[in-house]
Amino acid sequence: MDGVKKEGQKQTSTAASFAMFEEWVATVPEDIRADPLWSFDAYRKALFLYDLVWTDCEQLMPTRAAAPSSARL
Repeated sequence: MDGVKKEGQKQTSTAASFAMFEEWVATVPEDIRADPLWSFDAYRKALFLYDLVWTDCEQLMPTRAAAPSSARL
């Protein structure tokens, strides 16, 4: 993550990640954004991470080999 690209790894810039986060924020329902917790940066980032992980879990669930791992996520 130090900006060093390892073999076989896609390099992402901080700007690209920030744009992705901003796009996600635009999709968050207004009732969640109106909650006082929304003012905490850690809360917003945790929800963003949760959505990213959930998407991965949905992709892993159908595979038998990943079932034990994805169930823990």
